[in-house]
Amino acid sequence: MWVGNWSNHRIYRLDASADPAPLRWWQLPEAARPQGLALDGDGCLWWADPGLHALARLSPASNQVVTCTLPAGAAPQMLALSGDSLWYTENISGGGRV
Repeated sequence: MWVGNWSNHRIYRLDASADPAPLRWWQLPEAARPQGLALDGDGCLWWADPGLHALARLSPASNQVVTCTLPAGAAPQMLALSGDSLWYTENISGGGRV
């Protein structure tokens, strides 16, 4: 299970298949507000981040976070993976495809 936490600017993962189930977390920049979480076929976690004005990806294997900065004023809200496309919605200028 993956959870985005706005108040602590973190992403959490709870591995329910392990006993006891360990909780792991990744610290994000202070402005981060992760939401709209989705896993891709490589096991990477994607999310929309209106606080960073970006879409972001975490590779749990390498602990690497990569952000895809969107145009000024963007506030992405949700995202969905479809084939080799990542679709997102936002509050301000509509939506787009990366």
